[in-house]
Amino acid sequence: MECANSPTAPLLALKSDLFCDYDASALPQGHDANGTAVFVRLVLQFLQFWESEDTLRLHVWMDFDWTDARLSWDPASHSGLTSLTVDKHLLWFPDIMLYSSSRTEHSQPVPRNLSCTVRHGGNVSCTAQTVISGKCRADVRRWPFDAHRCSLSVGSQAHSHSEIQLQLPHEPILLYRFQQSRQWHLVKINARRPSQGAEYSWLEYDVHLERHAQGYFTVVVVPALALAAMTLLTLWVEPECSERIIMSGLNIAGHVLFMQYAMHLVPSNADQPPLVFRFYLDSLVLAILTTVTSVVTYALTTRKSALPTYLARCTQSFAGNIVGKFILPEEFKSKEDGAEEEIDEEQTRSKSNTPIEWRMLATMVDRMVFAMYVFIIVILMHRFIV
Repeated sequence: MECANSPTAPLLALKSDLFCDYDASALPQGHDANGTAVFVRLVLQFLQFWESEDTLRLHVWMDFDWTDARLSWDPASHSGLTSLTVDKHLLWFPDIMLYSSSRTEHSQPVPRNLSCTVRHGGNVSCTAQTVISGKCRADVRRWPFDAHRCSLSVGSQAHSHSEIQLQLPHEPILLYRFQQSRQWHLVKINARRPSQGAEYSWLEYDVHLERHAQGYFTVVVVPALALAAMTLLTLWVEPECSERIIMSGLNIAGHVLFMQYAMHLVPSNADQPPLVFRFYLDSLVLAILTTVTSVVTYALTTRKSALPTYLARCTQSFAGNIVGKFILPEEFKSKEDGAEEEIDEEQTRSKSNTPIEWRMLATMVDRMVFAMYVFIIVILMHRFIV
């Protein structure tokens, strides 16, 4: 700064006195053995998280506060001035960089053009609007109910612990200007000063995000449950109805279409497919097996030959027990007149000559497959939810 002339204006005179012999490259005078304490506060505005690129960005105001004894003065000697605003390039400024930045050009969070406030006690305050970015590995295994924990680090670029100590104020992060994202819910954000075992001083910001899953639940999860229910409903239709095969085919087509649609919603960098995709895939396998079962049971209902004796005994025994009475239609249930009547071999053989025995066998197969599928789908849902 030019010092040849002594300006008469109080503000210019003050600047001349402070910066005439001021060296902006030298550390502030009066710092102790622990280094100059620089307090850093974030005022969070909004955030962006691109899971396809594993990148988190925090749009913030960064407040820097430190004390430089070279910039103190007596207000009584300078017309009562207690503060002044100066450009950043006139001051010593901490060399802050982003340790977690994914790109070199984004590693400097403080812009070149910045104004700072200096108070008569030597306190310097600067506020910069900037973006803190960093790599954050996305885990979409529980998509669309996925949550992510990210850590972003800022620290000194060239000064060691003995020169600069980054500190956290009483309220290191302020959220009064924060606007929630439509896609991500900010669960928690913490600032911490790790144990300074390294050569340089730095701060870490831990961010916990959860996806807003309401929309995805409607267009992805609900259809998955509906298609699984359609698989079970197909098995409850009478086996002699040929419409069952049509229902099964439509069910398979629905699985394939919704899987193709969901693939466009999930990030392509996922190491493991989301559990909802596994649910779709396993449900698709059940739908295909249901189609096979429908074809087989329909073929059984069209047979006119006699049912083998051992199968006839099995069907009659099943129709007479508690489970059979509960799940079989009324026409297949055994009749009781106070005491159960015994069915001899010739009676069984004569009954097996009628097509109803084949229908009973086909219905039994449907009901057993239905019970097995219910058990499998419950396991799939439990794995997806838990």
